[in-house]
Parts: sequence; structure tokens; C-alpha cells
Amino acid sequence: MRRFLTLYEAFGIYKNKTGTKIIVPDNRKASLKTLKDRIARVEGRPLANAPALEGSYGKHSNDDSATFRFGVEELDAAFPPNGMPLFGLHEIRSESRNAGLATGFLCGLFHHLMERKSGVILWFLEHAACREDGAPYGPGLVAFGLSSERFIFATLAKRTNLLWAAEEALCVKDCTAIVIDQRFCEDGTAKAGLTLSESRRLQLRAEKASIPVFLCATGPPGPPLANATLTRFEVGPAPSVTTDGSDSGFDEGLGAPSFDIHLTKNRFGKTARTRLSWNLDHKRFEIAHEKARKRPLGEGKDRPSHTRSLVSEPFERPDHAA
Repeated sequence: MRRFLTLYEAFGIYKNKTGTKIIVPDNRKASLKTLKDRIARVEGRPLANAPALEGSYGKHSNDDSATFRFGVEELDAAFPPNGMPLFGLHEIRSESRNAGLATGFLCGLFHHLMERKSGVILWFLEHAACREDGAPYGPGLVAFGLSSERFIFATLAKRTNLLWAAEEALCVKDCTAIVIDQRFCEDGTAKAGLTLSESRRLQLRAEKASIPVFLCATGPPGPPLANATLTRFEVGPAPSVTTDGSDSGFDEGLGAPSFDIHLTKNRFGKTARTRLSWNLDHKRFEIAHEKARKRPLGEGKDRPSHTRSLVSEPFERPDHAA
């Protein structure tokens, strides 16, 4: 005879004989504790008795080279107390015209890694991405405090070769990090890029090898491609100001590199958005000045967003449109 559960039994709630005390079996208590721990991880508020991070993240939770702290409350609050776990697959996404910003954001992370590890960084570029967006510039790497001698760049013609090269690079003993630089299409997808199953396999291998892999995707605006990355950062431009908060005019030179960072995917906690600037003297990320954070994008002080007309003026020729 089939037995139907009551509402109390269905949710693991039982009454004693008097009907005044609620008793939860031990196995249901363990399930409830597990559920609370999962909610705590999603909300970014660790419990006192919450278990440590699983897999390689728990094994390297006290390793400074395995985690990264931005030094900015808005971003650090979205990750565990020790910082953002680096071992695994992470995505850095930007528009094609902002490819340099994505590279600069990566260089800030690499400065942290290179100070704690002595290996090399393998950077695999898709031929289309290298042709449209260019390759990393040596003097620019030096400006971020990086040594160009510790980078190995390789340009691959086919996108399918990127996955093969990254998986083979995970077997390199002295590898500090791996970058997969590719372009996505008009609809936000990659015709022959990393699918969900491929990115999942790469994520598991990166976690097992304890090596961070960064998927740097650039292209026109569009929805992101579904993948198994642990985090997704969308990097955009941000106004640059001087240390006193005034607008960085050309008379004073260029201001510090500034980024509009939007953490849209985070398997370790909640999402976040803020504006960062890179301190060229101390070689670290800092929260952008208050005036820069409040200023809308594309608006400068007493000057238009474009310094000249977008269409060239006619020169010594009749105006056929008239």
C-alpha cells in the first residue's frame, strides 16, 4: 500500500506524541546544515562552522599565490575571506575597442602572481584577435611592473587549437598562468570557441593542475557564451582623474589607468560592480576617486567626449549632397 507523506513529513518536520515539540531527525539536520552552508557561500557570508572550500581551493586556501585580494571592499566582499581563488578558469570579457583595458586588468593580476611564483605565463592568441585588437606591448607590460622575459606568446590560426594548446600547457611544470585570447561573433558566441563541455573539461584540468587559466574574450557587444568559468569580469573604460580628484588634462599628462569592472558571474559569492584605477607607483589596484566613480562614462570636464568631428570635413571639392 502506497503511503503518502503529510506536509510536515515532506519538509522533514515531525511532532512528538503531545504535539507540542518539533523533532528533526539527524539525517535531516545534516541536510539542513548543508543547505545553510550553500546559502552562506552564495550570499558571501561565511558561517562559523562552514566547511572550507572544496577541491584545490580548500587545499590552497592559505596560499597567497592561490588567492587574490583587490584591496577594494566592493570586490573583496564578493569572494571568500582569503580572496578570489585563482586556480581554475576565469573569463575577462570586453568590447573590441576596449581590448587594451582587458589586457591591463590581466596585467594587474599577473603582477600579483609573478611576485609569488617564478614560472612563465603562456599567452595564446587567436589570429583574428591579434589582427583586430593587437598583441600585448612590451613597454606596457613593464609599466605594470612585469618582466617581458617571463611571457611566451603564441598565435594560433584556428580557435580549436586554443583549447588544445591550453590543455597541453597545463602539463608544463613552470607555468604560472595561461591566457586564451579570442574574439566572439556579433551574437556574442564563438563559432568554434569553447563550448560548455570543453570549458568544463578545461576547468577541471586547471583545478587539478593548480594553474589559473584566463579566457580573454573580445568583440562586439552581445550576450555572453554559456561556459563553465568560475568568474566573469566585464571590463570597460572609466574616467581617469588625478590624485586630488581633478580632471586629468593633457597639460598634466595622462592619468592612471582606470577600469569599470562588472563581476557578472561568481561561483564563490555574489556579483559586484565598481571602478578601479591602477597605481603605477605602488603597483596595485585602488578604488577610483569619488569624482571619477560618480562621473558618467564618456563625459569629461569642460570638454566633449569626442575631440573632433566623427566625419571629416570636405576639402576643396564641391558638396555633391547639396
